Amino acid sequence: MCCVFQSGLGPSNSCFWGSGGRGGIVDEEALYAVLTSGHLGGFSGEVMETEPSVKSKPFNLPNVVVTPHIGGNTHEAQQHIGLRLVQEVKKIIAPRATQSVTPSPASAAGLFPEDHTLTRYQCTAGRWIDRRPAARARVYLEDKCKWLGGLGRQRGYLINKEELIMVGGYTGKILRVNLTEGKTWTEDLDLGAARRFVGGSGLAAKYLFEETGAGTDPLGPDNLLIFMTGPFTGTIVPNSGRHAVVARSPLTGIWGEGDVGGTWGVMLKRAGYDGILIKGRADDPVYLWVNENGVEIRSARHLWGKDTFETAELLKAETHSKAVISSIGPAGENLVKLAVVMSDGRDARAAGRGGLGAVMGSKNLKALAVYGTKRLPVADAESLKGLTKEMARTIAERTQGMARFGTAGGLQAMEELGDLPIRNWYQGSWPEGAAKIGGQRMAESILTRNYHCGACVIGCGRVVKLGRGEYAGVEQGGPEYETLASLGALCLVDDLEAVALANEYCNRYGLDTISTGSAVAFAMECWEHGLITAKDTDGLKLEWGSAEAMLTLVQAIARRERLGRLLADGVRAAAQALGPRAEEYAIHVKGLEFPAHDPRAYNSVAVGYATSNRGACHLQGFTHMFEKSVTMPELGYDEIQDRFGVEGKGELTAKCQDLMCLMDALKMCKFSLSGGVKVTHMIKWLNYVTGWDVSLQEFLKTGERIFNLKRLYNVRCGSSCKDDTLPPRILTHKRGSGGAADNLPPLGKMLSEYYAYRGWSEEGIPTREKLRELGLKEYAIESIPY
Repeated sequence: MCCVFQSGLGPSNSCFWGSGGRGGIVDEEALYAVLTSGHLGGFSGEVMETEPSVKSKPFNLPNVVVTPHIGGNTHEAQQHIGLRLVQEVKKIIAPRATQSVTPSPASAAGLFPEDHTLTRYQCTAGRWIDRRPAARARVYLEDKCKWLGGLGRQRGYLINKEELIMVGGYTGKILRVNLTEGKTWTEDLDLGAARRFVGGSGLAAKYLFEETGAGTDPLGPDNLLIFMTGPFTGTIVPNSGRHAVVARSPLTGIWGEGDVGGTWGVMLKRAGYDGILIKGRADDPVYLWVNENGVEIRSARHLWGKDTFETAELLKAETHSKAVISSIGPAGENLVKLAVVMSDGRDARAAGRGGLGAVMGSKNLKALAVYGTKRLPVADAESLKGLTKEMARTIAERTQGMARFGTAGGLQAMEELGDLPIRNWYQGSWPEGAAKIGGQRMAESILTRNYHCGACVIGCGRVVKLGRGEYAGVEQGGPEYETLASLGALCLVDDLEAVALANEYCNRYGLDTISTGSAVAFAMECWEHGLITAKDTDGLKLEWGSAEAMLTLVQAIARRERLGRLLADGVRAAAQALGPRAEEYAIHVKGLEFPAHDPRAYNSVAVGYATSNRGACHLQGFTHMFEKSVTMPELGYDEIQDRFGVEGKGELTAKCQDLMCLMDALKMCKFSLSGGVKVTHMIKWLNYVTGWDVSLQEFLKTGERIFNLKRLYNVRCGSSCKDDTLPPRILTHKRGSGGAADNLPPLGKMLSEYYAYRGWSEEGIPTREKLRELGLKEYAIESIPY
């Protein structure tokens, strides 16, 4: 095995690593790169030999006898050792250092950015060196698909037969689970892929594309369920305590993605894993116990039927008191297609949207308990600490309102802007109701404290205590803006405690509050028009504003009881079952119910919802923030954009979607943008964490690559321009009052601009030329035009 010497580590680590411990095989170019990086260290050993180069005549490094290490590791000793080795290595390597050779496949795949002046030459068999003018080196071990970052900055990396010390920000390990066979195993993280797709949902897109197909049943054993962190997860980068849950969605049939905060992802990193990939189906309910000492598949028969809060408490008692639990509730067990994966117990962080809890339920997987104490290495701890300290203060200062009132603090302002959805997207304004359920009212009544996700400096999470109902007096995670809008304003329910209780039900049962609220509002409108009657509801009146009806339906959906059986598969399926007229009231894109931001209030949101890879989603574009309060000079936006403007909205949406893909890959909360975080900060953090030297061009191109790969996944599932549309109500019905009373988004014009900017065909499909540009040629499918 080739070895790269690690330098400057002090006496306990000053040794010669090779295939045999004393004397071994040296990769000459890699050694030369390390020695010339400016970080010379003490080495001990005897004879060092080379392995033959594939394309050049074998040659041997002259024997270099280095005085064995005795006692301290002085600077003079380091200089002496380093000088001797450099002198000998230079004799052989320097004459060949500028030879022109064909770039390696690693380079062709885009691993070495083309915007730098490089000198590339072949190293030993299957290994390549990239030496830059700044005397920094990178070694790519092509035979194992490993990328080693910034030797100059990170003082080198050790490679031996047992382990590979990775680039900063990654543990270097992926956990594989086959529930059908009851097996688990660990594989090395492909660091070449990490450089291309970063992590989170970006890296998950690679795995999902490669390991599922157009015929994969979302609720079948072959669907791949992915839990993935990013390089920021577990570091001190502000607001980075996040992870992604990815699978083919049973609700939409296409790309399914949930991004969630809390501490579960951080603990997974501490247990020694970057992600978990799960296939198969257990015969009986099971849970995973993942820790730094091993992985176990344990019986979960005693947990089946328990809610997520109970499950977390029981598993902490069974595993470790500080373990963090990610689990499904009864909704996931019942394969409700609105089910989510909940984490962090009563603090209730949800990987929502798309029915990923049902995927977990289909595998008979109740929960994943994780615990670990490993520290995550970073490349440049001092620089990382300095920038984090500076920006943490700025973020906290600029988001004080969110800390005080949470996301719910913006509910009344959203209502005034015409952004808050009311009465199933039909009504234009509702000022009295908004005042009764907003964040200010919550702070005055049921709020007890804030909740912070891992590394969070904002604290927008709410912890509340209800004064009535079956959970009166129990502290639990409180409702966010989306929940209050969906279970409150959409249904005209202005009772804050009733909405908070519905939120509690959703958290315990494991339901997406957005889709669940949308399903309830859909049912209420169908009741209003006689499409659902008392016969369907066992006499329950589904009248607008009825807290009783709303709470009853939430539980019925989770249990798949009575009318809940119809609504449990989402509004698209429910409308198809009720008949064509009901489709007028089903507000969704590609089967995913709208979040609580109205495209009639922000034109860019229309393009964002229509083209979001998981269906209607404000977070995958986040463009409304650029039409409200956020600027981003690196993207060409020095000023806040006109929310009713049309020109340039296609381009804005594409650029923002690429940026959001990066944030979801890095694992960084998007509220950081409200705190003043810019692309420049993200790039610096990424380089400080990993040791890479990612440029602005490479960074943005990576986001574009990720978005296009997700789009390709959907194209393979049958999606195209025909699916990039909005419900008739949004395109033709004016709100009639409020801050967006008369605006209707001209989707066609903006969508045409969007496709052109993306370099897609008129059918909304990435071209082969675009795929070649992005280094995605291997993912091309037959339907891709030239």
